[in-house]
Amino acid sequence: MEPLVCNYVPPYVRAEAAATKYPVEVEICGEYYRLPYTEMEGEKAWYRDLKQVIIGMYVSWLCSVTRDEWETLTFNMVMSLVRHTGFHVIEARAVVHEATVAADRLMEMENDQVFRDEFPAVAAMYDVEYKRQLARLQAMVKACPGTEIVAPETVQRRTQGSKRKARTGKDAQTASSGEAS
Repeated sequence: MEPLVCNYVPPYVRAEAAATKYPVEVEICGEYYRLPYTEMEGEKAWYRDLKQVIIGMYVSWLCSVTRDEWETLTFNMVMSLVRHTGFHVIEARAVVHEATVAADRLMEMENDQVFRDEFPAVAAMYDVEYKRQLARLQAMVKACPGTEIVAPETVQRRTQGSKRKARTGKDAQTASSGEAS
């Protein structure tokens, strides 16, 4: 299963960025936007729905593997949510915990082979739903009066690495000792 990539910044984080006027830019479906610092209309409902999609996806994923694999898988789920969606680690743990509890209840029915057999179809269904949620976010962002569209060239220019040659610790030490003499 591919990692979720949402590149979403919740309103509480944007509000914090507002204090220093730090621009909050995200990529959604290949387009770049500078988000407003305030909450967008419908954002809380969308965020709740996104989490429900992720929980459902993770329930099906957990049910498709043996319980022995759960510890490693849940750790990877949390890390993936933090890295790829911008969830806070506590938020990611809560989402994964809810999925684990639900998967545990389903596995008590002792139909785990059914879950494993059906996983590819279920995973495809959740992939479609996830993409629908991204399109919903993009529509909400575009409809928000405080949103600015950012040209891809601007983002690429700003995110490209420095052309300066990196110095090793030894080079830096030599340079600083040469400056002192």
